[in-house]
Amino acid sequence: MSTENDKRDLVGTANVLHQQKVHREKSEIFSTEFANRMGARSLKRSGVDVPAVGIGYWRLVNEAIHAGKMDIGAEAAIEAALVNAQADVIGGRSAATPPFTVFEIWTDAELEFADEEDDEEEESYDEPGNEIFGYDDADDNDEAARDYIYKLNDM
Repeated sequence: MSTENDKRDLVGTANVLHQQKVHREKSEIFSTEFANRMGARSLKRSGVDVPAVGIGYWRLVNEAIHAGKMDIGAEAAIEAALVNAQADVIGGRSAATPPFTVFEIWTDAELEFADEEDDEEEESYDEPGNEIFGYDDADDNDEAARDYIYKLNDM
């Protein structure tokens, strides 16, 4: 089963690279607008409705990825660190000695391990400020704090 998925992934990756190459060639021969329209038309024939401008963004994203300018895992780790630090401050816990710096790059496995460690720590939620969201469970308060931070960031 995994082998079949691996084959499908390889074929898909090869097709992405091929389409990127063809788009670049058509852009050089004709124009970027022409290549974008042809890409949008090809997708539409397959039932995928993407405007030509979307194909242009696709090309920009692929070129950035190809140049090593995108790291979604690193961004997710930074975001998790920021949210956890903000939740600690809102929850009344000391943020003076964070368990890690925002600039460390953690893998998904390391982040899961860090979450498990947090679950094992005993914390007193009897201190003033820790019941700010009104939940008896520490995890519920943490989740409410994260939701609150996301809402503040969206304003």
